[in-house]
Amino acid sequence: MTTQQLTLDAITLLKRLIATPSVSRKEDAAADKLELFMKSHGLGTTREANNIWSTAEHFDPSKPTLLLNAHIDTVAPAATWTRDPYSPTLEG
Repeated sequence: MTTQQLTLDAITLLKRLIATPSVSRKEDAAADKLELFMKSHGLGTTREANNIWSTAEHFDPSKPTLLLNAHIDTVAPAATWTRDPYSPTLEG
């Protein structure tokens, strides 16, 4: 897969995640989308509740481990927001 295709796939995933309401403790749908994306790109996944991770192909538990951690939950929209928080747009 080319870098350009991976970039387009990542942008598509981000748009899908932005369009999916996922306030804290209600991020099931976002976790489902993320897990599906990972699997469709050949990554094995492990999931516990809404925590999803993948282990590198050559993982060696005797070596130091690097964990990349991110949140998939979001802040609930407020009435004062000037844009629809679930309508992703590319600018610039």
